[in-house]
Amino acid sequence: LFELEAIVDAQSARIRELELEARTLQDRVSAAKSRSASTELSAAAETVGLSARLQAANQDKKNMLAANKELLSRAAALETHLAGTRQTAEALRAGVGEQRSRGDRAEQREAELRRSLWALQNRVNPNSLQNQVN
Repeated sequence: LFELEAIVDAQSARIRELELEARTLQDRVSAAKSRSASTELSAAAETVGLSARLQAANQDKKNMLAANKELLSRAAALETHLAGTRQTAEALRAGVGEQRSRGDRAEQREAELRRSLWALQNRVNPNSLQNQVN
């Protein structure tokens, strides 16, 4: 009977040791789960932060592309306007050249008419030309 009691006591002590070890292991598992949950929360928060930054960067990229498209459109409009301005300048230069040419022809015609007038005056009154020269 004493031997059986000793065996029961030994087994009871071993059961208490195993229960204590089980509680210790449970505490360690809980702590590990807590750390894991904290790490998961931290990783999730970091993922959300990175996702937000990525979304902001993508939006910035879209805005830049839209701005670039607008600038290219403005540049094309300016090129068209510049081409029109060049054509106008060339037409004005050609017009000025034509006006000069007309002016030269008018001066030539005026000189011819004066010579004709002098010749006519000389025929009508031969002394007139001499009077003008004197």
